[in-house]
Amino acid sequence: MPRSHAGIRRANPLTGAATAALLSVVFALVLTACGGGSPEAATSRAASEAPWTPSLVLTAQDGAATRKRIAAGEVPWASAWREFVRRWVEPVLAHQPQVETRPFTGGIDVHEAFLHLDADSRAARNLAIAYALSGDLRYARRAHDFLVAWSRDAEPTRLRDYDSPDTGQLQSWGAFSFAYAYDLTRGHGLYSPDESAAVQDYFTRFTVALREAADRLATDASIGTDLRLPYEWSTKLTYRCEDRVIGGTFAMALDLALVGLASQTGDAETIAWVLDADGNALRADRAVRHALRPHNDGDGRGTRPVPEVAILRRYRPERGGTVDYMTYSARLATLLCQVADNRGRPLVTEMRPLLAKSWKYLARFFGPDAVPSPNPSDVIHADACLPRFALAYRIVEGRHLLTVLESGDRSSYYEPQFLGPVTLTHSRLD
Repeated sequence: MPRSHAGIRRANPLTGAATAALLSVVFALVLTACGGGSPEAATSRAASEAPWTPSLVLTAQDGAATRKRIAAGEVPWASAWREFVRRWVEPVLAHQPQVETRPFTGGIDVHEAFLHLDADSRAARNLAIAYALSGDLRYARRAHDFLVAWSRDAEPTRLRDYDSPDTGQLQSWGAFSFAYAYDLTRGHGLYSPDESAAVQDYFTRFTVALREAADRLATDASIGTDLRLPYEWSTKLTYRCEDRVIGGTFAMALDLALVGLASQTGDAETIAWVLDADGNALRADRAVRHALRPHNDGDGRGTRPVPEVAILRRYRPERGGTVDYMTYSARLATLLCQVADNRGRPLVTEMRPLLAKSWKYLARFFGPDAVPSPNPSDVIHADACLPRFALAYRIVEGRHLLTVLESGDRSSYYEPQFLGPVTLTHSRLD
């Protein structure tokens, strides 16, 4: 039986039908005020579509509060907004979608196979966030254009096309970003019925591809065993393989993408499979627990065990190293908890002790009293890691996390995968 939902509290309070209807009218008026086509067209579409309130990541309530802070010139929102628009929004207004019309079947490194998906989904997400925080219809129209182009012409890659453990997870980033973009723009009268149907169909096909990848991962032979391997950079320290599969970044990325897509198509079965199904080895709460409470021998410095499954990673200049990968993994676990909360399946409260322990461990590698990585060959890239502490501080809180967060230029913080301008979307609003 699925876990009980007794006492569930949704993270997004704007769930009442009356509130949703009011927001729908407000958004239609914003479009008209910003020059979004004729008033008749905007009103007609808003009236014909079911009211929609964004809630995947950036909720309507948080978006409105952030917009006020930007307008008031408050720190860090105002400077972060200017930097975001300058670096990540205005440059893509003139870009044309580069749709991957055929599934990937090989011929190049799989890590190079989905670069257009990454670029265009991030462009759509960034434009949609910019629209949500400004009401500027130019951004909404371009986000719409990227989404519609991919929905009509793209074909996700399935395992039958290219059989690799990377096939699913490398596409999960783009799938989530496109879902995020649609969540922020779908309720504002931008999409015709045919365009909405195309997006729904694309997301459904994407769900099939990623669900196949997740199902394959869930059959890994290490699950249910105590099989152990040494770290990539140490023969004296070991980790349990099951943790690396269930709590690894592949599993959490697939979980996030599946929930993101399903939240936009009304696919309750997929959401339930990710968040509640007893038979799913990669269920969200299990993934987070294995990621943040893994069985390992520590880091060789008296830390037993390290509260982060990604401790084994060795440094690779093109992909980062041990500490980089640990913050990446902890960020995924934290985001998965937030997204689950926003879907009405609370995980943040349940997992906060584990999240806090993991982020406290990671904080030691940053700030004025930073210690070196336990991996002797590691290189810590603060520019990649510090933005992830925005999500950590938003969800976990703690003065030590704020100290790390403020040790860099918060106006420049940007997460290419999944989130984008984290200072704008994840700074605390209380």
